[in-house]
Amino acid sequence: MQYTFKTTSRLMMGDLHTPVSIYLKVRDIYPKSALLESSDFHGNENSCSYIALSPLASIGINHGEYTATYPDGRQETAAVTDSFRAEDAVSRFLARFSVEGEHREVCGLFGYTAFDAVRYFEPVPVTEAFHEENDAPDMLYILYRYIIVFDHFKNELTLVELLQENETSRLPEIEALVENRNFASYNFRATGAETSPISDEEYRAMVRQGIKHCMRGDVFQIVLSRRFEQAFKGDDFKVYRALRSINPSPYLFYFDFGGFRIFGSSPETHCKVANGHASIDPIAGTAFRTGDNVVDKQRTEDLLADPKENAEHVMLVDLARNDLSRNAHNVQVDFYKEVQYYSHVIHLVSRVSGDINAGSDPIKTYIDTFPAGTLSGDFGGFRIFGSSPETHCKVANGHASIDPIAGTAFRTGDNVVDKQRTEDLLADPKENAEHVMLVDLARNDLSRNAHNVQVDFYKEVQYYSHVIHLVSRVSGDINAGSDPIKTYIDTFPAGTLSGAPKVRAMQLISELEKHNRGAYGGCIGVIGLNGDSLNQAITIRSFVSRGNVLYYQAGAGIVSQSNDERELQEVNSKLGALKKAIDLAEKLIN
Repeated sequence: MQYTFKTTSRLMMGDLHTPVSIYLKVRDIYPKSALLESSDFHGNENSCSYIALSPLASIGINHGEYTATYPDGRQETAAVTDSFRAEDAVSRFLARFSVEGEHREVCGLFGYTAFDAVRYFEPVPVTEAFHEENDAPDMLYILYRYIIVFDHFKNELTLVELLQENETSRLPEIEALVENRNFASYNFRATGAETSPISDEEYRAMVRQGIKHCMRGDVFQIVLSRRFEQAFKGDDFKVYRALRSINPSPYLFYFDFGGFRIFGSSPETHCKVANGHASIDPIAGTAFRTGDNVVDKQRTEDLLADPKENAEHVMLVDLARNDLSRNAHNVQVDFYKEVQYYSHVIHLVSRVSGDINAGSDPIKTYIDTFPAGTLSGDFGGFRIFGSSPETHCKVANGHASIDPIAGTAFRTGDNVVDKQRTEDLLADPKENAEHVMLVDLARNDLSRNAHNVQVDFYKEVQYYSHVIHLVSRVSGDINAGSDPIKTYIDTFPAGTLSGAPKVRAMQLISELEKHNRGAYGGCIGVIGLNGDSLNQAITIRSFVSRGNVLYYQAGAGIVSQSNDERELQEVNSKLGALKKAIDLAEKLIN
């Protein structure tokens, strides 16, 4: 059955509103909602924030079964098999819908792909997780009736509504909610001590096992992660508000799925597709920021000179290039090892992009790139929220991109120290090796569905609140016969969250890590309803909130030159902004 919608819209001034204030006004009236913001100060690529309300339809994949719900209440289920793959399920679902009218380009599927979804894309064994903290869908995307678009450049709000024939618009009610000056806010309090299923020594031992596999030649690099848990009472949206303040990133999100939430502040684009062009922005190479310009400048120089950091960055750029080449041509490095500064860390970031091949699409592109080699909506029984810096896969206008992040240094707030840490990060051989590998992995993933795959930028220094990153971009044009969906899938997961060779690294991750990753290391974002665009961030710097427990996780890229103590400290530093957000949320007064 086909579902046809027309859009209606209203334009409002945005000077008296913020995305957070609007979300606080509407979330109790419209549960199971989503908030996506951007604090990208590097350009106007992500200049809009979105609030999605009132689910109309959804697609989910879990325990090997595809389930779709439609606006008329109809439900469809099928087993995911070799003949009916995950990308086929997403493409079938998208084909049921058509939208006409102004602003239809903002109408799409909002949701996430968990790291564990890789079982549907590659020969990677994943233990079935039926216990509460993990038993959420491997993929879940929702079509919403209302989208509130906040244009930060124009300071305008656009209210967009999807209507079927003979339906009456309720946009005046949405406008009244937005203009209402009253909203409810609740306190947050952590209860008990933070816990982890893996001790410090157990993580060091896991790192040593990873180093052995690198020395044997099983993998060049492997990303090993560690989970933490914190019980709480009250409103976890306070933690999101604290996190977005502490760790502003290009991708800020709070998805309320009902029984669980996913929220975070991600710096990394895994895959982005628009106008037939795909890109990946691998981040590899990180130094800690101090806040002192002189120190941070030195850290930037150290980061750029670090042989380990550079080797890792080159590897990840090459991986991104290979990934993109599966579906794109004209693959190139748009920028390479750019240093990016975040609140607590400094990252090395690259971008791999390409044009979607004929015969491919954004969904296949997304799936083929999933999960990342590096690593707000209401879904029912759980919520996912976080602050991810990393774009896994973005597709728009036939172009796909992945922005791998590999290479991280801690920020101190001292400019002199952070400068030195940036320089150390750029010079670190381990960080550079990891970044190179992950860029190459992104390139390989994109190439499955795109042509003109290239590294748009390479080892660019980017500054975030706490860290400095080296970032590159690999991009390419989607091949005829491919599409954004296939490009996304063929690049999933990001090399920065898995390793290289990617499949073998993921197999080892499944053996070495004690717990399933769930949402961590997967992707979260939007798939265009017309199937020709998508924008997926890597789910890092993020929380999953379920049953009054926050689950958060971080990993480190292990190569043959790694040191177990240093990798443990890198994990702790990456979690710094999340832990600080929990502390700050307790102090926020209603």
